[in-house]
Amino acid sequence: MKILLVDDDADVREVLAELLTMEGHSVTSAADGPEGVLRALQTEPEVAFIDLTLPGIDGVEVARRIRSVMGSSVLLVALSGLADASPRGFDARLTKPSGASEILALLGRVTSQQHRVG
Repeated sequence: MKILLVDDDADVREVLAELLTMEGHSVTSAADGPEGVLRALQTEPEVAFIDLTLPGIDGVEVARRIRSVMGSSVLLVALSGLADASPRGFDARLTKPSGASEILALLGRVTSQQHRVG
C-alpha cells in the first residue's frame, strides 16, 4: 500500500517508516502540515497517518484538505498522544506511542476491506 506519514517528530516518522517499509509498503513522510498536504496530493496514498499537533497547520486541517481533494479514497488515521482525542474527519485514531501490532492490525483491516470491495 502507499502510505503517508505526517508527524513533526523525526523519531516517530523514522520508526513508523521503517516498520511499514519492512512490511512491504511504500512510505512517504512529511514533517509539517503544509508539506503533508502537498505530499498527499503528489503521491495519492491509500492510508495517511497524521499527527494532530503539527507546525504550519494542524492535523485536523491537513485531513480536511486531503479529504476535500481525495474523498474517501484515502483512509485518514489520526495520531495523538492524548487518549481522549476524537478528531472529526478521520476514519481511525491511534494513540501514540502505538505498538507495531496495533498499526499492522489496522492496516490488515484496511486491506481486507479493499479486497471485499474491489
